[in-house]
Amino acid sequence: MGGRRIWSRRGGPATHDVGRSQQSLWRSLWPFLVVLAAGLLVAWTWHGWRGWRGWRGWYGRGGGGLDAGALIGAGSIVLLVLVLGRQALALRASRARYDRLNGSYGETVALNRELRAAWDELQAHNQALVEANAHALTLATTDPLTTLPNYRAIVAALDHELERAHRYNRPCAVLFLELDHVHVIGRPDGYGRPASEGSLHEFASLVRFSLRGVDILGHWAGEELVALLPETELAAALAAAEHVRASVAAHPFSSADGAHLTCSIGVAAYPHDGVDRPALVDAAGRAAHAATRLGRNQARAAGEPAVAALEGGASLRDEAGLTGAVELLASLVEARDRYTGRHTQEVAALTVRLALALGCDAGQARLISLAGRLHDVGKVAIPDAVLQKSGRLSAEEWALIRLYPGVGADVVGRVPALRAVGPMVRLHHERWDGTGYPGRLAGEAIPLGARVIAVADAYGAMTTKRPYREAYAPALALRELRRCAGTQFDPAVVAALERVLVADPTLTGGEGVA
Repeated sequence: MGGRRIWSRRGGPATHDVGRSQQSLWRSLWPFLVVLAAGLLVAWTWHGWRGWRGWRGWYGRGGGGLDAGALIGAGSIVLLVLVLGRQALALRASRARYDRLNGSYGETVALNRELRAAWDELQAHNQALVEANAHALTLATTDPLTTLPNYRAIVAALDHELERAHRYNRPCAVLFLELDHVHVIGRPDGYGRPASEGSLHEFASLVRFSLRGVDILGHWAGEELVALLPETELAAALAAAEHVRASVAAHPFSSADGAHLTCSIGVAAYPHDGVDRPALVDAAGRAAHAATRLGRNQARAAGEPAVAALEGGASLRDEAGLTGAVELLASLVEARDRYTGRHTQEVAALTVRLALALGCDAGQARLISLAGRLHDVGKVAIPDAVLQKSGRLSAEEWALIRLYPGVGADVVGRVPALRAVGPMVRLHHERWDGTGYPGRLAGEAIPLGARVIAVADAYGAMTTKRPYREAYAPALALRELRRCAGTQFDPAVVAALERVLVADPTLTGGEGVA
């Protein structure tokens, strides 16, 4: 081949392949050679039989020759030997091919086994890589102390939800939550840093449990959490914030030896308080800081006048003075009757929930709550013998009792900042059907705040144990309020109370109201 070198598929010289191809060529020509040889033998035999037939005498005289039959027999034997040889060679070649195929099959099986092992190993490496990536992503987006989404994750969630709210013109709200006095717990002379961190973890878990499943809670910084409430108006956000506040205040923190901690919450709603994430979170944060400065353990909306006053650098005297005046007046009643003091606190907490459920804004709900806190302040003018009497009251005693709403309104009205709550205090014993006192007003002629206080006052009185009777179960008290709706109470306020009690089982001590 002129010195040309043939290389096999594996890269080496192809001498083996050339020899193997020559053998295959001869084996493919062998059948034709056998047929040719057989044909020549027959022709030779036939020619010899005809040609030698004339010479038979001479041939016979020479000592006896082969006749035609012998020649044909010999040719047949030779042909048979050739055919059998051909078959033997074919069988040998088939056996060789079978061995080669069997060897190739074994190599294929072994190679497939190796490929399968390599594939399994690759899958295991891929799975480990996926798990490592997931773990890295979790570490990158989760706060290790609270196990909540960290700052980066909550910022991304806020941006995504605000973009959706803007695109589809949907509401949402942000809660900014601060755990009060947690730095005091963490001081060396307090419970120590582990207790502080444990309290923050408990706080995060408690808030997460108090919110809806669709709400997103994240760790913002320090003892601050931020909650995103999709599809939530301001009133619903304030109700949610109040529910969280009450849950935290009622929880004994095991990390602080069962101590009760509180939180301050700021509420901001899109788009009223901000149209982007920085503005909305800043508004909620300012409201939370205002709640802290105004006494802690409360929820404040970003749009409240007190928050705006603090933002403008105004003195705290107005708000603090208002709060101080309310607590001073309420303490006068509590000093006379401890039940009344505790009862007015419960009424104040329930009235704000009812006002928000009825669609009142934060400012109006706040005024109704103040009126609820002060609705019994006029009882300071009632003699103890009447106020503490456990039996049936006489007509003269009832006349004294009916004077206390007016007395309370007059007392409250002497505080300029509380003049707006005076009518609610004066008229909270009016009845929906117009048979109440002191003005016999009916229906919506009665201020909404007075109607709300009437329902909250009755519910609180029925569910509290008194010296002359046991406390009603929440379901029984609600059933009584439904029975009197339309006559003594505003049906809309009773319906709002039922919604609030169903939505927040903590108000009924876990008992159902169905």
